[in-house]
Amino acid sequence: MSLNTSHRVGVDGVLLFYGERLLIFYDGCELKLGPPLKGTHTGRVYLTSHRVIFINKNSSSGLLSMSMPFVYMKQIDVKQPVFGANSIVGHISAESNGGWQGEAEFKFTFKKGGAIEFAQALIDLGRRACSAKQTFRPPPPYTSTMDINGAGQFYSCPPPAYAPPYNDPYYGFIKPHDAFSQPPPSSLYYVGAPPPYPGAAPQENNVFPSAPPYPEASGYPPPPNQFGGHGAVGGNVNSSSEPMSAAHAGKLCCCYFRSALLSTA
Repeated sequence: MSLNTSHRVGVDGVLLFYGERLLIFYDGCELKLGPPLKGTHTGRVYLTSHRVIFINKNSSSGLLSMSMPFVYMKQIDVKQPVFGANSIVGHISAESNGGWQGEAEFKFTFKKGGAIEFAQALIDLGRRACSAKQTFRPPPPYTSTMDINGAGQFYSCPPPAYAPPYNDPYYGFIKPHDAFSQPPPSSLYYVGAPPPYPGAAPQENNVFPSAPPYPEASGYPPPPNQFGGHGAVGGNVNSSSEPMSAAHAGKLCCCYFRSALLSTA
């Protein structure tokens, strides 16, 4: 996980990597972090093909954005209290040069509903990212988000900047919810570097762009139609305490999810 690397300073928006796709946008989520990042924040949460991104509503906070790659997560679970909103909990480890060190607990509370649908998508995307890690080759060093942000090398995602994935042949397993909405216009930006970690889509031939794309180039290349035959949400349950990036080499599931939740509407 990295801190303050996924927002554009002075602008209401989020920064994506080249080739990263936004799948779910949720406004009004509460984030609670345990030590050493202890604090409670409210803002927007983005589920992409590679990670979860949180953008803080409070622009004066020391935590403006948080990037949580799937391969740095573990022990994902959903809490369903009798009173109160459902939440997603888990543990996240720090990335190299991520602005902090160690491991922290996190809790996302979805006050308008959608926690179960969000978690189901997160689990399946994480399982695919874990499998993709076996053949993933990191891109060149220029992909540091902070370096690129500092140089101002980012572009507005061209229209349509966001397209719901529900009828997509590759991401069609993601379930809709009334609380999943459209991001604000002109709030999606991308940098000219591919993600430095694996995502749900396989890395084709380990090929990276030799230079940032032109501003008019799409930030969302078409995903492949399949991913090695790996199944849909809930096909495999695992209770490993190892990080997604290390758990079960050669297996699909990278974190655990209570099986009873998988059949919950």
